[in-house]
Amino acid sequence: MKKGLTPSFPQSVIRLFEQHFIQTGIFPPALGHILSRAHDVRLAGDYEVGHAISREEAENLPLTVQQFVAEVRIYLEKEGEIL
Repeated sequence: MKKGLTPSFPQSVIRLFEQHFIQTGIFPPALGHILSRAHDVRLAGDYEVGHAISREEAENLPLTVQQFVAEVRIYLEKEGEIL
């Protein structure tokens, strides 16, 4: 991307996304929440023994992540980053 951001850790991606895309108004805060929650669920699944999420969240998280991807894709297309 034109912003030249190159984070090396997932938490850095989230922080930079919020700083450069949420706080500047490019994306609504809800997208930052989706990214953070998806990361939290992934970490819990990888590292927490016996951690479980609710059935409702397990069913809804893929839909919200698809929303995130769709909105970012629209932005990237407008910016000429993807065709």
